[in-house]
Amino acid sequence: MCYKYHLAEKEAEDLIARRTRDIFDISKQNLKDWSSMTRSQYTLTEDDLGDFNII
Repeated sequence: MCYKYHLAEKEAEDLIARRTRDIFDISKQNLKDWSSMTRSQYTLTEDDLGDFNII
């Protein structure tokens, strides 16, 4: 029983590590994408704010 618990704990740690790497990779790609955008491409408009229920 203890071995099964340890195995499940290890699998959970591995899954968290993989998800963290995935998130980091996505963040790096988003940073590259954002750095290549012009100001008008990432500036929110009133319509955008309305879409997100900000105003």
